[in-house]
Amino acid sequence: MPVYAYNCTTWREKSGVLKEFKRPVEKFQKAYNNAHALDFAEYTSKIELLEKWRSVAIKKGDEITLKDCDKDLLALKQNPIYPVTFSLDDVTPESLANEMYRNGNRMGILASEGAVIDILTGIYSGGVSNISLFLESYDGNNYDLSRQARGQLHLENPLLAIGLMVQPSLFSKAVSNAEFTGRGFIQRFMFAFPESHIEKADINSPDIPEGINKDYEKLINDLLNMPKTQDIPVIQFNKNAVHLLTDYYYHIRSELTNGILKDIREWGAKHFGRTQRIAETKTAGRPKITIKVNPLLFDK
Repeated sequence: MPVYAYNCTTWREKSGVLKEFKRPVEKFQKAYNNAHALDFAEYTSKIELLEKWRSVAIKKGDEITLKDCDKDLLALKQNPIYPVTFSLDDVTPESLANEMYRNGNRMGILASEGAVIDILTGIYSGGVSNISLFLESYDGNNYDLSRQARGQLHLENPLLAIGLMVQPSLFSKAVSNAEFTGRGFIQRFMFAFPESHIEKADINSPDIPEGINKDYEKLINDLLNMPKTQDIPVIQFNKNAVHLLTDYYYHIRSELTNGILKDIREWGAKHFGRTQRIAETKTAGRPKITIKVNPLLFDK
C-alpha cells in the first residue's frame, strides 16, 4: 500500500500553520534545484538539439538520421531530468499529469485555500469535472492521458499526496458534491477538525522551540533524500502489529454494522486502509524505528 495519503483539515487559522509546515520542503527543493541546475540545462539542450536535427531530417527525407534522433529522444524522455517540484496549489488535472511526469510520477498538493477543490468541481470548466487522476494516484494505478497538442502521456505508478487546510464552507461544498462521493474521492480523505483558538490568541505567544524545528526539518530532509524508485516499498509488520491490526480490522467491521461508522459506511469502509497508511508514514525512511502503539488510541 502506498505511503501517500489524502488529508483535509477544516480550520480558520490555517495560512501561518501551512507555511511552517511547508518551509523545510521548499528549502530542500530550492537547494536541490540550485545544486543540479547544470544537469537540467544540459538535459534541455540535448532535447532541443535532437528535436532540431529531427526536423531537419524530416525536411531532407533522411530516414536514418530521423530514426537515430527518435531513438535518442525516446531514451532521454524515459529518464527526464527536470527541476523538482514537491507541491502544487491550484492545478488542473492535465497540468497535474504533466507536472507528475516531469517529477518522476510523484507530486504533492499542499494548499490553504483549497482552490483545487473548485477546479475539480468544474467551476472553471463549465461544470465538467475530471477526478480520474486523483482517484488513480491514491493507489498508484497507471494513468494515460491523451493530450490534443502533445500526444499520449503515460504515468507509471503515479502517487499523489494531498494536504488541504480549508474553510468550513469549502469542506461542506466538497462532501456534498455528488461525483466526489459517488466515485469515492471524498472517502479517500482523512479529516481533522481542530478547535479554533481565535478567542484565545496571544500576541506574545512563544515561537516554535528550535529543537522541534530542527527535528522536523531533519525528518523532512531524510524523507526527501530517500532513493527514488518506481517500486512501492514494502513495510513488514511484526507479530504484535499484525495482531493489533487484525483486532482493529474486526472492530471497524463491527462499527460499520452497529456503531459510529454505520451512517458513513462508504467512508468507514476505507478506514482500515487509512490506518495502515498512518503506520507506514510513521516508519517511512526510518526502518530501524520501533513504534509503541496504545490500542486504546484507535478508539479515539
